[in-house]
Amino acid sequence: MTQQALANLLDKAQDRHILCLGDIMLDHYIDGTVTRISPEAPVPVFAEKKSVRMPGGAANTARNLIALGAKVTLMGLVGDDADGQTLINMLEDEAPLKSLLWSETDRVTTTKTRFISQGQQLMRLDRDGKGPPAPDILAQMSAQLERILPTIDAILISDYAKGFICKPVLEALWDRVRETSIPVLIDPKDKPIGDYGPADLIKPNRAELAAMVGFPLNDKAAIERALYQALEMSPAKAILVTRAEKGLSYLARGGQICHRPTRARDVYDVSGAGDTALAALGLAYGLGADIETAAELALITSGQVVAKKGTATVNPSELFTEPDTGLTELRDALEKITLWRKDGQSIGFTNGCFDILHPGHLHILSEAKARCDRLIVGLNDDASIRRLKGVTRPVNSQYARARLLEGLAAIDMVVLFSEDTPLKLIEALKPDLLVKGGDYTLETIVGAESVRAGGGEVHIVPLLEGFSTTQMVNKIKTG
Repeated sequence: MTQQALANLLDKAQDRHILCLGDIMLDHYIDGTVTRISPEAPVPVFAEKKSVRMPGGAANTARNLIALGAKVTLMGLVGDDADGQTLINMLEDEAPLKSLLWSETDRVTTTKTRFISQGQQLMRLDRDGKGPPAPDILAQMSAQLERILPTIDAILISDYAKGFICKPVLEALWDRVRETSIPVLIDPKDKPIGDYGPADLIKPNRAELAAMVGFPLNDKAAIERALYQALEMSPAKAILVTRAEKGLSYLARGGQICHRPTRARDVYDVSGAGDTALAALGLAYGLGADIETAAELALITSGQVVAKKGTATVNPSELFTEPDTGLTELRDALEKITLWRKDGQSIGFTNGCFDILHPGHLHILSEAKARCDRLIVGLNDDASIRRLKGVTRPVNSQYARARLLEGLAAIDMVVLFSEDTPLKLIEALKPDLLVKGGDYTLETIVGAESVRAGGGEVHIVPLLEGFSTTQMVNKIKTG
């Protein structure tokens, strides 16, 4: 999905009401300096400069949803202590967030205190409040859930193994949700994956998925084996595993595994990135999007948040600051082709400069698309066009040309190449069909031999007379 399509989807976020249910905590960041070793013991002396507190856990997921434009209700537990009151006060200021928090006198509010110097985390100090909610709180939660459920578009469960997401809470949830169409997405922790119930999506990270299936996930083959095994162990509809700098992978029941590489970012702080990904996935599901679109939104949002300090949030204006070039990187193209082929779809390819689109181009592209399920266009970059056609070309930049092509219904993907011919690109993509115009012969089509050797077909489309980019450019120059 293009960035514009994702932006259009997020424009509808304000009409969605998302319920976040889970472990709530306080994230405390202390910035300081270390310039000497203590005379009392061989340990660094940390001089505090600044202290910042932020809502974490399920509360951070809720804040991310608010930042993306949704209405949110948050349910969870805090302790009857100073940190708990700090959290309550903070969340009251997060309009339009509605917090349904319960305090327990014998519970400690979960707090994670991180000591940071020169951008590096030196140590983390945890105060954990663990245990399930008391029976009276569980009854209140169940009543509130029944009251607000008719207004909810998606439910997100954030389990940090602090006790709130326990069997009675899950049973209360499924008793009320099972017969509805409300999607339920779960960020799990240390429970057997089958204990979470028939969720629409369960989102472990790589370490959590490894613990669930009982073997290390050191390569893509292990990830795929784990996804299939996890789905067999769970009544969930889909499993999505986040893989840090390697992106994410997912498997929907009855479908094929898809690997999505991450977008390159300067990573500052990974705290809360999982909360952000869950928020994006849940909002996409609440908007009626499919898992592919949800995964794309999760990649973009989590990629933005790791470039920020602390348990941060992102808003839509930050997500689409990079130009939508209409181009697909070769790595992403190979991933998509693998997925298409698993679904039994044929891959077609054609290439060219496409400097000024005209009916002749559309004629070739339409016929190419009619002969395959997915059509990929290899596009000469600006430098290669200058080498081939002179310094006055191209008329339009590679990004302008790519955006125009990407908007055509016949084209599924545009991939840029910098060589004078597309041979390397064709050999990498291995298309089932290679299409060129009638000004070529079988002997002069670059890549024809490679495609035919791989069992593919080469098709020549008769030219539509009277249309030539070079002629059009010359006519413009001469008036």
